Amino acid sequence: MFGFLSKLFGRKQSVRQEVQPRRKKQVLVQNDAKIEAVQSVEQLPDDESVIIGFLKETRFADARYAAALRLHSVEAMTEVRTFTQKTDRRVYRLMQNRLNEMKQSKEILAKVDAVLAEADSLVKKDGLAPNQVADFERHWHDLYQGNEAVIPAKKKARYEACLKQLGDRLQDQLSLQQEIRQASESLDAIVKKAPLPEETLQVLSGLEQRLAGWKQSLEASSIPKNTIGGFESRLQKLKSETEKSVKESEAVQTRALWLEKNEQEPAESLNKVVLEQEWGQLPQVTQAHYTPLFKRYSALRDKIIACENLRKEQQKALSEAKKQEERQQLLAETAEDREAFNSHLKALREAIDAGAIQEAQHHSEALSQIHLDSRIVDKGLLEKCSQMQAELRQLNDWAKWSDRLSRENLIKAAEALSQKKLGIDDLADAVMQLREQWKSLNTVSGMATREQWTIFDAACNKAYEPVLIHARAQVDEKKKNIRYAESIIADIKTYADRFKMEFEKAVEAGRSIDWKPIINFYRQTLQSWRKLGIVGRNEKKRLDAEMAEALAPVRDRLYEQTRLEVQRREDLIAEVDRIDPNHPESGKKLRAIQLKWQAGAKNFPLDNRKDSKLWNRFKAVCESLHDRRIEKGKREEQERLGNLQLKEAVCAELESLDDADGLETFEERFLSLTKRWDATGGVPQESGAAIQKRFDEAVSRCAEILKRLKNDGLASAVSSGLAEKLRLCSELENRILRFLSDNEQIAEEFSDEDFDRQWQALPHLSDSHLESLLSTRFYNGLKAAAARNVAYGRRLQNNIAVLKDHLLAFEVAYGLESPAVLEEERQQKQKEIQQRGSDNDGKPLSEDAAKTLLELPAPVDESDIGRIVAVLAKLAGCS
Repeated sequence: MFGFLSKLFGRKQSVRQEVQPRRKKQVLVQNDAKIEAVQSVEQLPDDESVIIGFLKETRFADARYAAALRLHSVEAMTEVRTFTQKTDRRVYRLMQNRLNEMKQSKEILAKVDAVLAEADSLVKKDGLAPNQVADFERHWHDLYQGNEAVIPAKKKARYEACLKQLGDRLQDQLSLQQEIRQASESLDAIVKKAPLPEETLQVLSGLEQRLAGWKQSLEASSIPKNTIGGFESRLQKLKSETEKSVKESEAVQTRALWLEKNEQEPAESLNKVVLEQEWGQLPQVTQAHYTPLFKRYSALRDKIIACENLRKEQQKALSEAKKQEERQQLLAETAEDREAFNSHLKALREAIDAGAIQEAQHHSEALSQIHLDSRIVDKGLLEKCSQMQAELRQLNDWAKWSDRLSRENLIKAAEALSQKKLGIDDLADAVMQLREQWKSLNTVSGMATREQWTIFDAACNKAYEPVLIHARAQVDEKKKNIRYAESIIADIKTYADRFKMEFEKAVEAGRSIDWKPIINFYRQTLQSWRKLGIVGRNEKKRLDAEMAEALAPVRDRLYEQTRLEVQRREDLIAEVDRIDPNHPESGKKLRAIQLKWQAGAKNFPLDNRKDSKLWNRFKAVCESLHDRRIEKGKREEQERLGNLQLKEAVCAELESLDDADGLETFEERFLSLTKRWDATGGVPQESGAAIQKRFDEAVSRCAEILKRLKNDGLASAVSSGLAEKLRLCSELENRILRFLSDNEQIAEEFSDEDFDRQWQALPHLSDSHLESLLSTRFYNGLKAAAARNVAYGRRLQNNIAVLKDHLLAFEVAYGLESPAVLEEERQQKQKEIQQRGSDNDGKPLSEDAAKTLLELPAPVDESDIGRIVAVLAKLAGCS
């Protein structure tokens, strides 16, 4: 068996020696042609069709790649990508990457145009909001970041111009708000300082002009409605109060001037009646100003009254003195006249006592005639006569004079009613009272004259005319209100029928109903019905019943839906209350429930009182959840701070690791620290990037040290007996292959002790990992040989091709020379590696390559052992 293998390997070696010179000559010729083709690319014209033709004709990959770099149009690159898809993957990837870059640039420019168009619309838009400008600026930066070379300078200049215009508009909004705030402060200053009304009106007029300018401003719609509206209402209210104060001041000044003028006049020249009329015609003032003015007026009137009383007393005293003088002149009267006077006086007494008014009147006239004829009597009789005449006058007052005076007063009162500004009810009551008093006089003092009745009746009718007009107007208004109420009921019936039909269709189809217009109709209808004017008690009762019956279908559905909506919102409140603040999705759940609440409130607005109560409860549970989440965040922040300290400790230990303790200890500590890092939780966001960067740098440093230690171990192993150990393993595995031959007899007995003694005699490798790999491989083979394991031998035979394939791949990857006989296999392997691609620039890790070459049991010859050692030496020299 061994002779057959040696013959086989010997023939291959001779073939390789014969073919190698010819192969080298062919390689040199190909290299010269490749260099010439690459140089000819620079001499090609700028015509892309010529370049494409060159690409299709040349057989050198580097020349094709250099020519492909000169293509710029999409059509040309697409064509080249198509025909190189299966022939030249490097040119294909180049064309694909450049096409992707051009497509990406086109998409970026389209997005930039969209963002700039949006900016143009924002510049002209009413009610510009700061968040819209922020979104525009963020979208631009997202596009511009990393794409500076793609975006033209003109578009960047256009962006800066739009941003400046938007900034100017936001500054105008801020200026407008500041101006409104300053104007509001001016109003507050006016209210606090209370300057003269004329000055206040001037200031308010200027503020009104500014308010008109604000309303016409482009930025007015961006200001909150209650800002300008509230300022306008305050301005109008203050202006109204100021104008009222001016009018009040003018009225007070008018009354004060009138009082001052009359107070300067002598009291004797003034008339009380005229004074009272002029006082009543003066403009009205408030009670606060009226009281001191009325005191001055009362003092002036009392002064005039006192003067008139004094004048009357003086006139009375003069009259009494004149009478006394006449009595003195008539002291001498005849006895006959006295007797006549006494007899008439006695008869007058008797007639008064008897109640004979006519007779008493006759005697009174006689006594008066005697007195008028200068018939004097003594003072006692005169007083007695005066007393009896007074009694007679009293009787006449009860009989005649009293009746006439009362009717005249009633007529005057009726005539005065038309001049008074009384309410309709008060005016009607006053006229009825006058007529009742007139009737009572008819029963007591007899019927009045026709002339008196005509005057009184005309005055009452004239005063009652407003009541009649009001009554007719009320009748017309009642009819109008009844017609209006009936039209409302008809509209309700029409709407209720349509609502019932649409509701049934929606229920059958399973569609949702838009309740908002229904609620608006219901509330507007109730509001219109409450504003209904007078219609009469019976009509009101009938109309209310009809309206309630017509509105019942809509009202019942709304009441039921209101109950459901209230229950839904109660469920949402309970759902928020059940959210666990420690759950990572608690914020999203809360936001989803809030969106449901907003959608429900928008689709079905509840009554203000119910909505306010539910909203307050919902707001309270949301705030409670928010507070609990904040507490949770604080606890997590403390935990992250603790994790930060732990990770800082890990980083410090990683940074302090060195290679003093050897490869195994270093690798063990390195893996332990990385596991501790992975087991530690998150850190604060602001410290995450810094600590991760520190960890990555420390890991990179340790990885470099570990790689260096492994390479040193591998180099030491290569130089300290690795080839001998590999050669002994191959000898043992070649011995096992004999078991597969049934024709040859084993020339000598197999002794595992000899192989084991040879293995033990070899020095241990400095790299324990490689020592373990080779020891495992050797003793597995030793066991198989001792047991004559044929299956293990077949495995060895199958592994030969695999090992040689791996060895060739490693030589290609690390740029090592391969035997000349394997040139075609090497080129094929190069193509496979280029098409497959891999990390680390197509090179496997040194420890993976060493494990693959040494762990796989496969018998090799001395040439392959040399190639394996060369690969391992190359691995040991890679940094």
